[in-house]
Amino acid sequence: MENVKENNSVPGEVIGLPVSSIVYPLLISLYGETKKGKTYTGASFPNAILLDLPPVKMGFGKVEMDKAALTRTVGEGFRSLFSPQKRDSGIVWVPKIAGFDYKTQYVFIKSWKEFQEAIGKARVFSELMPEEQGKTWIVIDDTYRWRGLEVVNWQSKNSGKWPAAPQFGQITQQMQAELTDIQEFANVLLISRMVRDFDTGVYVAQVHPSGIDYLADASLEILTEIRDNKQVQVIKVHSNGHEKSWDNPNVCKEIVSPKSPSEILEKLKIPKTLW
Repeated sequence: MENVKENNSVPGEVIGLPVSSIVYPLLISLYGETKKGKTYTGASFPNAILLDLPPVKMGFGKVEMDKAALTRTVGEGFRSLFSPQKRDSGIVWVPKIAGFDYKTQYVFIKSWKEFQEAIGKARVFSELMPEEQGKTWIVIDDTYRWRGLEVVNWQSKNSGKWPAAPQFGQITQQMQAELTDIQEFANVLLISRMVRDFDTGVYVAQVHPSGIDYLADASLEILTEIRDNKQVQVIKVHSNGHEKSWDNPNVCKEIVSPKSPSEILEKLKIPKTLW
């Protein structure tokens, strides 16, 4: 039988290899200053499960969880995703994102154990989701608080001692291992904060685990700017592994007023089969 070349074929293409047989989880890093829309944007990703972590303070030889926050039913991220409305029966909380389900897509994490349990439940959620619905996104909000949770867990196993430099390296490795476990069944969006550098006054991202930002498919900064006398949301693209040539003048380096995360992923040229 004569081999007929398809009109849209590409030299060297691989035929007959299903997407499901290739483990290609996505990792996106999203950071920005406070109140710029990080949580809302993250929860808007397709099939997102948002892990809302409690406030934590870390200083020299000390880590402290916010005790008041740990007594609450929901975390700070809840306010970004739900708004109160008065009904005859009382106050109800309505999702700001159409279709966002509080029971299956939002988890307030109070401990390292609860973090692990949430990952396990998310795995089941992902396995039960129809394939045509796309991939699950695990959204960790935020990575500084996640690192604090890991430090507290390390201390609980080491008589409350403060980890030395080698132990912090072990904590970083533990976080990387947990990311690898998540990526067995889901894509990952890491949300990180930006803080003002004491010496320079410039805002810098606090991304954890250390170095993961450089391994991400894309590194994005979310901010607001005044354009044409209007305040707009801007996604700055600091790196993107899905662009063929970064010095191409037509490369996407910013996305202004994106209507949805799907638009962001499309403009980053990330194949839809991956998300």
